[in-house]
Amino acid sequence: MRIKASSAAAAVIITATLGLSVMTASPAAAAETVRGNWPTAGEADPMGFGKSAAADPEVGTWRSYATNPINAGSSTWRCGDAKGIGTDISGRPCIIRTADRESVQGAVVILNNRSSIVPVEAAVVVRAAAYEPFELGEWHCSRSGVGARSWSVCFGETFSFSDKADTQGGANGKDLLYSPAH
Repeated sequence: MRIKASSAAAAVIITATLGLSVMTASPAAAAETVRGNWPTAGEADPMGFGKSAAADPEVGTWRSYATNPINAGSSTWRCGDAKGIGTDISGRPCIIRTADRESVQGAVVILNNRSSIVPVEAAVVVRAAAYEPFELGEWHCSRSGVGARSWSVCFGETFSFSDKADTQGGANGKDLLYSPAH
C-alpha cells in the first residue's frame, strides 16, 4: 500500500543562478542509477523496504544552499551520518518535521567541497517508523549539477503524518542508509 501526498510536477527546472543545471536523463535511467542495490520491479527486498519497487516514485525537487540547510527555518531535521559519494562529496538522508509536528518531508542533503560543479542524482524514501515496513512515499531527483563548495538538497513533498517517520536515501548509486526516526 502506498500513500501519495500529491501528484508531482512532470519536470523540475532549476536555474544556473542557483548553482544548478538540469541535465537530461530519463526518469527510469535516473532511478536505476540512484537506486544502486535497491530492488527493481518484481525483485526481492534486500534493503528492507518491505516491498518490491513496482510502484513508480514521485519527482523530487532540488534546491541549492550557500550554508548548511539543516540549521535553517523553524522545522526540525534529523539526519543520518554523512557518507561519501565521491571525492570531496558527501550525502545524508534526513527526515524533516514541521514546527507543529503534523507533517513530514524526506530529503537527501548533498555537500560538495570541490571547487567545481558536480553532477548528482538522488532518491529518498519516507517510511512510517512505528509501522515498519510501511513506505509512505518515494521521490527521485534527476541528475543535476551541485554547485562548487555548496549544499544542495533533494526534497520529497511535505505531507501530513504526525506519527514517527524515518528516511532511507541514496545518491549517485550509493546507499546513504537511514535517518533517525522523528
